Amino acid sequence: ALAAFVLAILYWHINFSRLGMRTILLPLVEVWLFFCLWRALRAGGRRWFVAAGLLLGLSQYTYLSARLLPLVVIALVGYVCLVQRQTAKRNLQGLAITLALSFVMFLPLGLYFLENPLLFALRARQYSVDPNFIVMAQRGPEFR
Repeated sequence: ALAAFVLAILYWHINFSRLGMRTILLPLVEVWLFFCLWRALRAGGRRWFVAAGLLLGLSQYTYLSARLLPLVVIALVGYVCLVQRQTAKRNLQGLAITLALSFVMFLPLGLYFLENPLLFALRARQYSVDPNFIVMAQRGPEFR
């Protein structure tokens, strides 16, 4: 309740949400994603895995830094697989559902990036020390 109150009166949150900037949506989706993933791994239940997959796919449409979020989820699931093998074994089917749903949600955006590969790293290229490095990496060795 306290966190909701602070968020409701926080200047930056109000400012970005009223401007309609998409950056404000990522923390919300991210928190719900990790909550659903945590519930899915702890209690099981297919609906939590479905919700986590949908939220992971949806997160890719929120803000550019969300493109790293699947790596964080993969690292978290890898950690669970190493440390809590029974939990990972028990939830293997649910994790596959999460992966499949997030892939289906990301598919339209992924197809767009396949057609326009330079746009995938546009923001990173704008702030990179050597913007040509990202262009060369995306075009392949024949460009170098």
